[in-house]
Amino acid sequence: MLRYNIIKTLARKILRRFISSLFIVCCGLFLFRTTPVQAHPHSWVDVQSEILFDTEGKITGLRQTWLFDEFYTEFALQDFGAGKNGKIDTKKLLELGNANLKSLKEYSYFTYMDADKTRLKFSGYQEVTSALKGNRISLSFSILLEKPVHPNEKQVSYRIYDPSYY
Repeated sequence: MLRYNIIKTLARKILRRFISSLFIVCCGLFLFRTTPVQAHPHSWVDVQSEILFDTEGKITGLRQTWLFDEFYTEFALQDFGAGKNGKIDTKKLLELGNANLKSLKEYSYFTYMDADKTRLKFSGYQEVTSALKGNRISLSFSILLEKPVHPNEKQVSYRIYDPSYY
């Protein structure tokens, strides 16, 4: 009987250690498993906007100037290299600005305009300029509404933001 109790006690200890070890291994596998990383880079942008009107007083779009943060600017300019005079080529900056705007079209240029709580659509962009201001890239452009809206007839509001950031 004594042997049976000793074997039983040893078996319980071994089983407990095994279960504890198994639990720790499972927790470790759960906590340290590899998963694909999905980064969504963001940059800080100082934005100025101006409402565009036609001769009848209808809103036709917005003129925006985005001043990108130093980190985005540094990243974007890595492949530019300085020109003969040590300055960045403005044609390359304009190409970068146009490429950014083309890719932002599907996101409505992060600009949302409503008239009486109905979302308005933009037809595209124009008047693009880009320059290096100090150590930051500046991008200016106009986005035009598909259908102009008169602010005396409808309540108009707009917001500029990246909804995936929040």
